[in-house]
Parts: sequence; structure tokens; C-alpha cells
Amino acid sequence: MLYGERDWRQLGGCIQVAAIAQVSRNVIAIGPAAPRSTTDRFVLGFARARADVILTTGAILRAEPELRHRYAESEDEDRAWAAWRSAQLGRSEPPRLLVLSRSGDFPVEHAAFAGRKGWLFTGQAALGEELALPSGFEHAEGAATGDGPRAALDFVMETQPGATLSIEAGPTTAASFYGNEVLPNRVDELLLSRFEGALNPAAVGPPFVEAERIASALGVAVSEERVEDASGPWCFARYRG
Repeated sequence: MLYGERDWRQLGGCIQVAAIAQVSRNVIAIGPAAPRSTTDRFVLGFARARADVILTTGAILRAEPELRHRYAESEDEDRAWAAWRSAQLGRSEPPRLLVLSRSGDFPVEHAAFAGRKGWLFTGQAALGEELALPSGFEHAEGAATGDGPRAALDFVMETQPGATLSIEAGPTTAASFYGNEVLPNRVDELLLSRFEGALNPAAVGPPFVEAERIASALGVAVSEERVEDASGPWCFARYRG
């Protein structure tokens, strides 16, 4: 219903998932005041199920101590996504995590690391340090080629050729992947959930990437579907460069 029939094996690259307010284009802040949407949660699970690597940050892990990057909240739906991932994409293991932390300050015992593999990507502040790492994780120092989000993306593409990466980061980190006058665009796909109802002020987050930058990078939406959810009206758009 949302995106039509596709061979998702051929549509990888760098994917961003975001939920914003329609009018202000501010990110919807996670919390009890945020409007709930089963369709928006489905979109997030869809991106995770397609991913070889999920990019997140130490700040997000500190802010969300229970975050586990599951495909779905219920066990049955989570297993269904895992089965789809295996049958359609040939991927039997869960996505790896790439955690960005310039200082190396991140919660080692976080629930997100349980049963996962991945990397902690750090910058100059943690260069040469011996860091405590979760089981299955490696320390990737980005200082040689830069320590920003783009250097982390380069690390993934060099060490995991052909990987599909899902960006689950704040708007400032996510915006750095979009092109500008100096740097080329690195985002291949945007799954954008827009809440068209009245947003609780407590759920208003930072500004999202400017519409002009998205249009320059990805063009117009290739699909849009409006859904009346329990929380109000939503529009689910997919952009593909």
C-alpha cells in the first residue's frame, strides 16, 4: 500500500527514516507527547529490516536506554520481519550497529548491544584510547580521514561494500549527509512520515533538513500515501535519488 511492489534487493544504499510535523517541519521528539502511529512504526521496521548496518549516536543511546532496534514491538511481528528479511534479502543475521561518538562516551551495557555486532566510531578526542566495548563490537577510529558522520559512512562503504545503511540519528547528524555547495549528496532514499494534525508543543523537536536540500538531493517524492491513524492524519512519502 505504501510503496508498491519493488525488488528491494536492488534498492540499497543510504536510507534515512524521519517523522516530522507537516507545518513546521520540525522533527517529532520521542516521548509520551508524540503522536503514535502504527504505520510510522511499520516504516521504521521496514528500514531496519532492509539494513545491513544501522547508524546511530552515543547521544541517542544515552537518551533512550531501552532502545533495541527491533523490527517491531510485538514478538510475532518482529519474527515476521526477520523472516521477510531472510527470504527477500538473504540476510539471516540482524543489522550491525555503527555508533558515532566523538569522545567514546557511550553506555557499554546498553540494551541495544545485546546479541549484536558492530563498531564504535570515534574521533580525535578518543584517538589511541583503550575503550571498553560491548561483546561483538570493534573500535573504529575515524581521525585519519575525519571524525564526522561522512567519515563514518565512508568507513562502512569501504569495509562493507554494497551495504545498505539506515540512518537513525538526530537531525543535525542526518543533515550532514545531504549535499551542499561543497559536498555531494550521500543519501539515496528518504522515508518521511509527516504528521498533519496539531502537534503537542512538548513533542516539537529540532528543525528537519530543509525542503530545498531534500529536493536538490532526491527530487520529488516517488510515492505519497495518506493514512488516518488513531493519533490523526499522516502522510507517508518515499524519496529515491
